[in-house]
Amino acid sequence: MSMVEQFFSVEYSGQEKLFQGLSIWEHEEYRRLQGTYPVISLSFANVKEKDFDTASYRLRQILMKEYEKRSFLLEGDLLSDMEKEYFRGMASNMGEKDFPMALYQLSDYLYRYYGKKVIILLDEYDTPMQEAYVDGYWEELAGVCGFFWIYRGRGFCGTGGMRT
Repeated sequence: MSMVEQFFSVEYSGQEKLFQGLSIWEHEEYRRLQGTYPVISLSFANVKEKDFDTASYRLRQILMKEYEKRSFLLEGDLLSDMEKEYFRGMASNMGEKDFPMALYQLSDYLYRYYGKKVIILLDEYDTPMQEAYVDGYWEELAGVCGFFWIYRGRGFCGTGGMRT
């Protein structure tokens, strides 16, 4: 996934040397896309917890880190005072009930900042659910983070600032 992230992400804009010699770089239409999209990359590979509370906390930590990485959004007037307060809360103390909307909200902020839909990469999205099934807390976890699987099934269609 890091190669896909590095190809599209604005954080790697101008890093064409990473892709020179690869077949994707042979096509001008693809070269123009390199480094032009905001990207949120989430990996749930290490969310292998034995209980719901710990798994829920680990998932929230992953998303909280994404907010922290984008603290630059707090500068200027892009976000209202209320949105800045929400953002700070998501970066420092995301609650279980906040989790389902936090990704959507972050993608909206990035969309407004960059003026482009956000590419969201989910790696190992099924790992926490598989662990929850094996360890008997499937229903609880599905209730909290089921939105990932709903959006995945729809290809993130109709979700505002998310790239489809």
